[in-house]
Amino acid sequence: MRWTDPLDGRPLRHARVWLDGTLWRASLIGELDLVRLHALAAWIGAGRAVVVRRRDPGFDAACCLGVAFPVSAERLRIGFAVDPLAIVRVEPPLELHDVLGHAPMAWRPALQDLLDRAKQSGTTFHVYGSLAWQAISGERCVRPRSDLDLLWSANTLDEVDRVLRLLTEWESVSDLRADGELLLPDGGAIAWRELKRSPDRVLVKHQDRVSLQPAAYWRSQYLQAPLAQQT
Repeated sequence: MRWTDPLDGRPLRHARVWLDGTLWRASLIGELDLVRLHALAAWIGAGRAVVVRRRDPGFDAACCLGVAFPVSAERLRIGFAVDPLAIVRVEPPLELHDVLGHAPMAWRPALQDLLDRAKQSGTTFHVYGSLAWQAISGERCVRPRSDLDLLWSANTLDEVDRVLRLLTEWESVSDLRADGELLLPDGGAIAWRELKRSPDRVLVKHQDRVSLQPAAYWRSQYLQAPLAQQT
């Protein structure tokens, strides 16, 4: 799946981006207080990635980004926006195998089990949330009650159902709770727990909005050549 918008080239939600160390401050759109500005400067100066979030209203030409700081910084969260010209590199969210070595030791057997199940089913899980920030920063971001936030895509309805079963079965034998989203062929996303309930209407997160849609909205995408949209 591509992680940039085919229309304007901007990175999509959850993508990791790196900002130009000298241009990013001049490219800020909107104001940040001094505490957040200094924290962000230290983060970017250390060469760390930030993550794309949903675009704020009125920021149609900007790239809206976010950082969640480690526990040592009291989990300061910063949302900000920049001119896309400040972006020098775009990468997908980290995959599950990328974060395994950064996870708490108590999590690792369960994560390895999930990784093995995913390989057997042909599924690639990307990771966001606290575990991803822990891998990005190299500092502790995962708390005892943190969830495992996963992103995944599918090519068919059967594949969607298979992954829903996989996650349900994995949770039943692990001590961890999986959260996260199915990424739709049109770029929207739906929480997998919501799909598991098979509701008539689902909350869909888009790049610039959230909308309530009938179940037929997302199901029909897998009946209309989704493979062509995910290459």
